[in-house]
Amino acid sequence: MPKFVFDDDVDKKEYAYSLLNPAEIKQIESESARWMEPDTIRSILSNNVMKSDEINTLAASIVLHIDTRINYPIFMISNEVYTREDLLEIYPLEDFGKCPEDLTEQQEFGVFPYSVDVYEQSIESKRFDTSLIDDEKNEYVQRRVGSSAPFIKTKDLIHYLCKSAALKRSTKPEESTPFRIVKTKLFIAKQEWGDFIFMHKFARGISMALSIEGGTGHAMKAIAYFINGVIKSLPMICGSQDGQDAACRDQADAGVNDNIDITNLAFSDEDMRLLGNFIDSDNLSAIQE
Repeated sequence: MPKFVFDDDVDKKEYAYSLLNPAEIKQIESESARWMEPDTIRSILSNNVMKSDEINTLAASIVLHIDTRINYPIFMISNEVYTREDLLEIYPLEDFGKCPEDLTEQQEFGVFPYSVDVYEQSIESKRFDTSLIDDEKNEYVQRRVGSSAPFIKTKDLIHYLCKSAALKRSTKPEESTPFRIVKTKLFIAKQEWGDFIFMHKFARGISMALSIEGGTGHAMKAIAYFINGVIKSLPMICGSQDGQDAACRDQADAGVNDNIDITNLAFSDEDMRLLGNFIDSDNLSAIQE
């Protein structure tokens, strides 16, 4: 996915800002601090995320209200909020030809007012006493931008789940057409992010094992046992640069070739460069020695 670039005109037409009624727009535009700082967003979300084991939910209206007050993307990973600059500083994404948007999914919402007539009458009469960003007056269905998945309202999903097993096999949940569909600047981690973090942890594990082992070679043989599976993940994170693609293909070929003794694998200069991007320079020196 290309890197997100804020465009004020597009934001007002396609994003949460387009849900604001005239009174809400006037209020926001009159605020001296028009744009919300990342720390403010973290504070809001930390007080409003409902956590249950690994399931985390956030009221749609909170996401939409935040979206009207930011001109940059935010990335939600493991309940933490990051800016693009945060992630590029913490992780070596650029060295692998990646940006945070490549490993996350931009979110959008289908908006279903409980009463479209009441909302439109409010606008026509200029009362502005109803809003499309209000959990009590609207229902929201979330999905990733670009998804072909249908919008299914909560009551329709419950109705489908309450059917017998036979009916479930022969029918599908009723699909609904939203009153509006709006994008947000919220990006949520997807599977590729998990793969990237796994490689990050794996590289640090190699660093620690080789530092402790002291150069006898036993640690490398143990680590090589896992290399075959890990190497297959390299093409997903190596980016699109020709040199990196070639390095990924070479390593993948070596990993799946049964005639090659992977216990004798040695790190090439390119291997060391990529590995070095995952770990600190002190541990890298220990590996090279």
